[in-house]
Amino acid sequence: MRLRKLSTGCWREVHSNSLSACPAGRNIAKVEIGLDKPTGGLRQMRIQNVEIENLRGIEAIHFEPDKLVNVIVGPNAIGKTTILEGIRLTKAMLAPRYFQETQQALISLGAVSPQFQFFGIPRQVDYTALARDTGKALRIQIEVQMTTAEIDILQGNLPQLALNLLRAQTGQTGEQAQFALTQYLSSEEGQAALAKANLDIVARVQDLRKMPQLKLELIFDPASQIKGSDVFSQVAFAFLDQRLPSQLTLMDYFPADRAFPAGEVNVQIGSADAGNQIQSYIGQPASKYQRLKQTIVHGIITNQISEKWLDAEFNEILSRQYEIAMDQLTFKKRVIRQMQIEASESWRVIESTIRNELQ
Repeated sequence: MRLRKLSTGCWREVHSNSLSACPAGRNIAKVEIGLDKPTGGLRQMRIQNVEIENLRGIEAIHFEPDKLVNVIVGPNAIGKTTILEGIRLTKAMLAPRYFQETQQALISLGAVSPQFQFFGIPRQVDYTALARDTGKALRIQIEVQMTTAEIDILQGNLPQLALNLLRAQTGQTGEQAQFALTQYLSSEEGQAALAKANLDIVARVQDLRKMPQLKLELIFDPASQIKGSDVFSQVAFAFLDQRLPSQLTLMDYFPADRAFPAGEVNVQIGSADAGNQIQSYIGQPASKYQRLKQTIVHGIITNQISEKWLDAEFNEILSRQYEIAMDQLTFKKRVIRQMQIEASESWRVIESTIRNELQ
């Protein structure tokens, strides 16, 4: 699932030899849902339903995205980006792929200060940065339609899912979660809790065969209590995402192209590069543009990309950008001409009315 925030004006995307454009004078946000072949030629889950209440400028909204591409069109500051940010926030809070994803998403939304560690104060969420009405609860719900292949993956990993569920229920998260339950599982109480988690996981995976849906519901209340409503869905979604290699993800967020960073980019290889790639999906999406620079540098250094090929690619992109700009200009001219015609007709009606009254 790809969530793309597009800049003011018209958006251009070159993907699978396709080009999409929007009418001039509009700001759009585009949600691309469902990647064709995430791994092994299998289709991914897709967003089926979105409900948002009391998030920034949005009082309440509910919509069911189409299976392929969805374009949200409207004036500035009406809440288009907020829809995408709400989906991104829910994923980061309830099913993070790595330990800092939640923190990075909250910082990018202005809900957590990035300098908290310098002041010796606990990390707190600024509810006023998220809620439209700070006296009411904030709620975001996302329902995703799963594929049979994804349910089969869960079925084949029931013991690991049970452990993940137990960690979530006991609050053991982060990089050390793998070993955090060692002492607890050494006790009879821990073994009983794990046995119950196994039974719960088996039952819920069987239920997915009948109703292949996961529900991620994020709830903030004014007292800054943050919670989800279905820990199994959160654990299952996170498990499917975390098992993917670094170049693949279940959900990906693209910021506006105006977030393109300036300056030099350090070239990295190995685990550091893989870690940065994973963080670019949700936690630090602006780094995608840095990674584009890095990919070009890598290709040139290793002779996988020639300057001739690079020139041809950028010429194609820029030529399409020019075509879109011309389409925008033509559209604006048509709109202005239509407005002139309507104004002229309105004036003739007014003039005729005045003459009739004078007579």
